[in-house]
Amino acid sequence: MSVRPYPSPADDVPSHQHTSSEGSRGTTAATRAASRTVARLRPLRPLGKALLLAAKATTLAVAADAVRHPKQPKWHGKAMRIRALGYVSVTLAIPVGSALRRRPEPYPLGADLMLSVPLLLDSGGNALGLYERAHIDDAVHFSNGAILMTAFGAAISPRIGSRWEAATITLGIGATGAMAWEIMEFVGLKMGFRGMNLTYEDTMLDTIESFLGAVVGAGITAARWRPATAQNGS
Repeated sequence: MSVRPYPSPADDVPSHQHTSSEGSRGTTAATRAASRTVARLRPLRPLGKALLLAAKATTLAVAADAVRHPKQPKWHGKAMRIRALGYVSVTLAIPVGSALRRRPEPYPLGADLMLSVPLLLDSGGNALGLYERAHIDDAVHFSNGAILMTAFGAAISPRIGSRWEAATITLGIGATGAMAWEIMEFVGLKMGFRGMNLTYEDTMLDTIESFLGAVVGAGITAARWRPATAQNGS
């Protein structure tokens, strides 16, 4: 005669509760990993603040010089007054937005730094004449695309349901931005700004380099994405 064993307490638990428990453990592990990452990066915040202030101060100084002395040879054909307006607007965007938030939250130091570095590269490169002397245009287009799209991906990831959706959106915005920049340069040329040295080859190379930078940003976005619950826990 066979003897039926007594059921264990786990046998009485519905399967969906097992699945929920496993998902909860996975989320908890992700949350702990995110918390450890934040703890490791916390000592770097003072250095990040110093770099951020230096980048913003340099960019604003270049903008002020371009507005006060627009006829200097180094600004010729670069639409620096329009650039200066962009420099100031973007430099102040995150600080003003953070100050206007109703709920007190930690300052987005990383996002602001990643937004300020491309401005510093563009303004500093123009001020020092590096675009003409060192031909850094290719490197700047690629690095700006990578930095800006990494920052954009980090900003939207908490609101996106999967890593591949976040990466696809990031890549799409990066490609659109690359085309929009070249359109803006073309419009500037038609408005009479000279010395921009726009050619078909230059336009295509700039677009490709910016797009490749966006691909890097999308890849980083996919690698860094994690569930919203884990991000809230960090």
